[in-house]
Amino acid sequence: MSVGGLVKQGIRRWRRRPPFRMLAAACEAYLQAWYNEEYFDFEKNGEAFALARFAAWADGRPVTIWDVGGHHGEWSQAAHERLPAAHVHSFEIIPEVAARIPPTPWRTVHALGLSEEAGAVDVHWSAVDDTCNSISPRTETPYFAAAPAQVVRCAVATGDEMAGRIAPPDLLKIDTEGHEASVLSGCQGLLASDRAPAMIQFEYGTTYIPSGSTLREIYRLLPGYEVGRLYPDHVAFKPYAYADDHFRLGNMVAVKPARLRALLA
Repeated sequence: MSVGGLVKQGIRRWRRRPPFRMLAAACEAYLQAWYNEEYFDFEKNGEAFALARFAAWADGRPVTIWDVGGHHGEWSQAAHERLPAAHVHSFEIIPEVAARIPPTPWRTVHALGLSEEAGAVDVHWSAVDDTCNSISPRTETPYFAAAPAQVVRCAVATGDEMAGRIAPPDLLKIDTEGHEASVLSGCQGLLASDRAPAMIQFEYGTTYIPSGSTLREIYRLLPGYEVGRLYPDHVAFKPYAYADDHFRLGNMVAVKPARLRALLA
């Protein structure tokens, strides 16, 4: 047996011993940092970097941004600060939350969500932390286990439908707590057209498990795009591999223009 095989055999045999448990915990902490997992500091986790690179690519041109999963407007405000010439369409599925987004000339608020079909869906609204509102909630997490969630019937449209009503996005940001694949499914006409977004930022991770979504599905919904995980100062573009479906929560970026890819890589 090789040295590597002997090491693995020893780890399997002695995994309950304290030194091995400590080593496993240290390795997990390393991997959380390696994958930029659950790092929500906007200025440091890569989101500010991605917007800055997109702004450099746009070079002052007026662009349209769709913020799908607008929450209280925090992300759209950050986008406006970096792209003051942009108009942001903020989609917040829960009407009461959408009503809290401050009105501004540069932002249009839509009190509806995006999905694969137009209609209405039930959204679980956490009383503990409304950043985790979801159509397919992670009910085992503290956000939903600590207090009963209110179920709200909310309107949804497709991205293709909205692209016929308003300006299509140059930048599409999706943070819908596991509903990202459904949002992209409803944008297939737009994504295949010459009006397709230059850049798409979307969340991926454990939020996909309740809905049964995978990163593999997302790659298939984005033909013609290069896709990679977002880090503080780069995007690690790569073809899909089964090992990429590790459900470590973080942001992904998909791009079409070669120059924008080069700015992000």
